[in-house]
Amino acid sequence: MDAADQLETAARLDPDSLIVKTELAMAFFHSKHYDEAKKICENVLSENEEFVPALKVLRWTYLMKKDYRSARSVFQKELSYSGGDPGDPDWNMISAQVESLEGNKRRIGEKLDRSLKHSSAGKANSAFSYENALAYNLLGNREKALKWLEKAEIARDTDFIMLEIDPRFENLRTEPRFQKLLRKLKKRS
Repeated sequence: MDAADQLETAARLDPDSLIVKTELAMAFFHSKHYDEAKKICENVLSENEEFVPALKVLRWTYLMKKDYRSARSVFQKELSYSGGDPGDPDWNMISAQVESLEGNKRRIGEKLDRSLKHSSAGKANSAFSYENALAYNLLGNREKALKWLEKAEIARDTDFIMLEIDPRFENLRTEPRFQKLLRKLKKRS
């Protein structure tokens, strides 16, 4: 029984649990079943439009589907319902991920560089290292993406455990530094 099967069982046992449904959407996302992930997130959001975890997974899904308009719309809701401030530099890594689909990637990358110099997200032991790696990877900067993944491993970023199955890093899978990070992750297990 895989994770999606277990989460489907959990959703049947507790059909009102929004977090279980969102975790199921996340399992579909990581197995590249984006339409199913989207459908589940939309169902969760029809029950509670402010449920930020579902908005986050839906944003990821739209990014993978390269649907800028929808990703941007969901990001705005995520920012609003989480109490985020668009002027806060810590949110620039997420904004850069969304903006990577449209716009000048070099300019967006430079803006991200500047904001990381002046935010908690730019610290070497940051809990945001994985998100920074995602932003740089989506901007096409493999070197900085790998650097931030290495920082995520050192910082024991909670998202780092998803590295092996995260489709957003598909383009880095053959990189020796990425392979080394995967070996380190497997040693932890």
